Amino acid sequence: MPINHVLTESQDVEEILKNVPQHLWPEVIAEFIGIVDLEIERPKGCDFLCKAVEQVSQRHSQKVIPQ
Repeated sequence: MPINHVLTESQDVEEILKNVPQHLWPEVIAEFIGIVDLEIERPKGCDFLCKAVEQVSQRHSQKVIPQ
């Protein structure tokens, strides 16, 4: 399945990425691709994208999410 189809399946991609600084987008996409490759059951693509944003946000928690 083409990645653009997966990404537009449920939520709007911009909505998911709106709070992620653009310089972190490549890392989010890399994380997203890794998650898609690892999953056996494949839920909606945007669920993967949300999961990728969570992972990157956790790695950069002090930089991305002001406390």
